[in-house]
Amino acid sequence: MMTEKPNADDYQLTICGARDLTAADRARCIAIIREGEAVDPVSAERELPASQRLAIARRGDEIVGVGVIKRKRTGYAARVANKSGHQFDTATPELGYVAVAGDHQGHAALRPDRRRACG
Repeated sequence: MMTEKPNADDYQLTICGARDLTAADRARCIAIIREGEAVDPVSAERELPASQRLAIARRGDEIVGVGVIKRKRTGYAARVANKSGHQFDTATPELGYVAVAGDHQGHAALRPDRRRACG
């Protein structure tokens, strides 16, 4: 787990594994994903515990954002590559979702830095 120092606005980013989250942390992440309405929350609830890596944004003690690198799914990736007509390494991790709680959107400190999340 890697945690950055809080920035001037008191936002802090932690890169961690799914096992580093408490049940309450997972529930908050799913609530933020559900609020974003871009991802099926049932699927996110199922996949989040199996994810490779997470970026968790906090302001103080509250989780206000989540980014997820999903587990490798080579069969699924092969089907996507075939359907899209663009071949890629099926072992490539998938950026699953990035979601920020509505009242924290627009803060520069929460813009995803995929290099850190994938690093």
